[in-house]
Amino acid sequence: MAQRIAIAFGAGLVAALLFVVGAKPTALAMILPFLAPLPIVIVSLNWGVDMGATAVFTAAGGVAVADPASAAVFGVAIALPAWALSGLASLRSRFFNPARSDPDRSFEWCPIGAVVTAAAIIGALIGLAALISLIVVYSGYERGVDELSKQIAPVFEHTFGDFIALPVGVTFEQFINEMVREAPPILAPAVFLLLCGNLYVGARVAQISQALKRPWPDLPESLILPRALAVALVICLGLAFLLGGPYRLAAWIVVGVFATAFALQGLATAHALTRGLQYRNPLLFVLYLACALESQWIAPVLALAGAAESFLSLRAKRVAAIKPKALNQRES
Repeated sequence: MAQRIAIAFGAGLVAALLFVVGAKPTALAMILPFLAPLPIVIVSLNWGVDMGATAVFTAAGGVAVADPASAAVFGVAIALPAWALSGLASLRSRFFNPARSDPDRSFEWCPIGAVVTAAAIIGALIGLAALISLIVVYSGYERGVDELSKQIAPVFEHTFGDFIALPVGVTFEQFINEMVREAPPILAPAVFLLLCGNLYVGARVAQISQALKRPWPDLPESLILPRALAVALVICLGLAFLLGGPYRLAAWIVVGVFATAFALQGLATAHALTRGLQYRNPLLFVLYLACALESQWIAPVLALAGAAESFLSLRAKRVAAIKPKALNQRES
């Protein structure tokens, strides 16, 4: 027990250190906070959610010592979501068994689609919270954008001034102003991908160390998002075009993170449907290369494909079609 607590305490300190180092005005230091959830995820998946909670409180306390103002942000936006998603991924219940009418139904692991959906909702809530905070703290959205831009511009110019060439006539303050204006819609999918990425890496670490409680899922087949999420995406997309001001921005926050979730499902569908094809690996390589080079075009297509998959269930139909063929081959 003492060893588990010591490991959780150490993981919390590492998470706090990774987050606090990001305050330094260097490019490398700004990358490290993206790894801050990883120690919490690893502890939660390897040694249980109770030790994960210990790591969360330790990490929040460590950040509070260095910067009390950032402790609440770190705890709510990074540490707690990482711990909650790890606990959800480790949850096994009869609730997840589709055969609800059977009183003797067995326990099932939480579906991967439910974990990804929870991460998307958390990302949307954090993005909306950032928007609301900007409006409340600065008594208005436009005023908040201007004031925050003036605070960030000198630090950003000092850190990245030698690496970024701005167009003629555009100042760093103007550039930062546009970044701050678009930050909430970008923040939501960024947090979503941050949580999903750290959860995946942490689960792989737990699997390699043979401490992962659940069997490793077939991600291309098991990443199934609910249809209700697709309906919510369409509704928010409509509101984004109909509303104005901060309400429009709030709708785009939800659209951005839900569309990112369905883009992941689109990639999962591509992985599943290309199984067995002779040129599968080159096709997937081209797809990922296109995502890296032309994401502004490919990402919406993947999101549309992922949303359509929630209604068409092409992967399930493919599996259903393969099973009889495999059974006939065995009988023959």
